[in-house]
Parts: sequence; C-alpha cells; structure tokens
Amino acid sequence: MPLLWEHAMKTLYTVLLLVLSNVFMTIAWYGHLKFASMKWFQSLPLIGIILISWGIAFAEYCFQVPANRIGWRDRKQRCCRSMCCREST
Repeated sequence: MPLLWEHAMKTLYTVLLLVLSNVFMTIAWYGHLKFASMKWFQSLPLIGIILISWGIAFAEYCFQVPANRIGWRDRKQRCCRSMCCREST
C-alpha cells in the first residue's frame, strides 16, 4: 500500500507542477497580445519588457523541469521493475 500511495502522490505532484507551468505559459502566450494595448506596458523601456518576458519564462521553467524529471524518473523505475520481473520468470 505505501508504494501505491507514493506513486499516487508523485503523480499528483507532477500534474500540479505541470498545471502551474501551463498557467505561466498561457500568461506568456496571451499576455503578449493583451500587454501591448496597456498604457503602463507601452511606456516600459526595452529592458523592462525583456525582464518581464524572461521572468515569466523562468517561472514556467521552474515548474516544468522538476515535473518532467519526476515523471521521467517514475516511468523509468516502473519500466526497470517490470523488466526485472519478466527476466526472473
């Protein structure tokens, strides 16, 4: 039972991180359409726009990379366990 619980929590954690990553990706994609029409954004210098863009991308990266690593590690462990079981039979 603990192994099943651990797998469920890893799955939930991975999904949560990917959802958060997707929120930032959506802000980045749709933000460039909406931000252009906002007064405060129009008055920003180029360096301000670059910092905002890189900040959004960095936040997305901080959620997406750990989620992919957790998912990859978990899948790899399950594949190794199932191969070991097949080889022993």
